[in-house]
Amino acid sequence: MGIPRGPAGVRGALWRSLTVYRWVSLAYAVALVGQTLGQADRPALGLTLFGVMAGWSLVMSVLAPAVDGHRPRLLAGLVAADVALCTAMVVLTLPVGPRSGHALPGLWSASGVLSAALLGGTAGGLVAGLLLSIATFVERGVVNDSSLGTAVLFLLSGTIVGYLSRTALVAEAALADVLAARAGDAERERLARRVHDGVLQALALISREAPRGLPAAAVAALAAEQEAALRELLRTPTAPRITAGVAGGGAGAGACAA
Repeated sequence: MGIPRGPAGVRGALWRSLTVYRWVSLAYAVALVGQTLGQADRPALGLTLFGVMAGWSLVMSVLAPAVDGHRPRLLAGLVAADVALCTAMVVLTLPVGPRSGHALPGLWSASGVLSAALLGGTAGGLVAGLLLSIATFVERGVVNDSSLGTAVLFLLSGTIVGYLSRTALVAEAALADVLAARAGDAERERLARRVHDGVLQALALISREAPRGLPAAAVAALAAEQEAALRELLRTPTAPRITAGVAGGGAGAGACAA
């Protein structure tokens, strides 16, 4: 199955990375099923849950990148459903039987935390990680080193991935602004050279032909041509200058927003 590219730039790369994670973690869990699911109380239910995991992985791998940037409400709904389903999958492993008899849902459930972190930054990842942590305590029925370690993994992955993804997006936007500013400067320089050269040529022509009786219409045409070029230069917006202090402040604001 090809990996949908999704939006361009960092955001598309993040969605592709999450898609790879979903399928690798699902393959890892399925590889363990053949060795352990037979020891569970309800192996058929376990296989059904694996089918749900595979189907939902396909839905998120295809739809989420496709709607990102085009239908924000649908994307938010998909991510919310992703978190809810991953939380439900953790709790639904209770009727399957003893945890020693299966690998449900394994690392796959963290994909909901990662998708929330991608969409909502640090706050989104933290909320999703908290929900998955509560589900883990409910499923285990006890607070011990194992359940605490899983909860900490959910919380840390949500906050760290959320912060890094938001920081990467802010940095990409800042780079785009810098490139746009440079392109504007280059265009103004091109127009300035064009006006400068045109004025020099017009003055040289007038100086050379005036003693020979250069027609007034020709002088007016030259003046009109240079006026039009000068107006075009003045209409071209001046690109904003980004200083080190401003850039640093923008990065800090982005980090706080994350």
